[in-house]
Amino acid sequence: MLVGQVKVGNTMDKKMKMGIRTKITLGYVVIILCLLASVIILNNQITSLQKERNFIIKYDSQVQTLTNRIEKYILDMETSQRGYIITGDSSYLEPYENAEENWKIDYDELYQLLENRGNQQKKLETIKATIEHWIATSGEPTIHLKKEKNTVAGLTPIYKTVIKKALPNQLSVLNRRLVV
Repeated sequence: MLVGQVKVGNTMDKKMKMGIRTKITLGYVVIILCLLASVIILNNQITSLQKERNFIIKYDSQVQTLTNRIEKYILDMETSQRGYIITGDSSYLEPYENAEENWKIDYDELYQLLENRGNQQKKLETIKATIEHWIATSGEPTIHLKKEKNTVAGLTPIYKTVIKKALPNQLSVLNRRLVV
């Protein structure tokens, strides 16, 4: 009997050894699978964050580019208007007219780009109103007066009251207000 018990014990030991090896192996497999799943999940999250970051960078870049171009067009209008008034050379009017058309196109594009940002659109509308006010009260009237051969003395009151006060301050505000 003792011999039989030893044999039974040996068989049990072999089963236990196989079970422990299997359990250890399965434990390692589970750990590796968990690590692999973690790597896949982290990779997906990193990819998602990169896409969001790239979208924000592209969006901010577009907004900044459009605001800079609008500012450039307004400065071109002001410079061209001033050049025409001083020299009477009508070649200065071409950049003025081009800038007058182009700033509106970029404004519309910027307004569309800011469609989900009502606060920014309100600021942009204020800037548009200021630009249009400058064009209506300073840009066009002074050019019209110069075309009618009025002297600089006739333009001085307009220049002192409107041009020096309105536009430069608003242009500096343009970039500060629209930075998203």
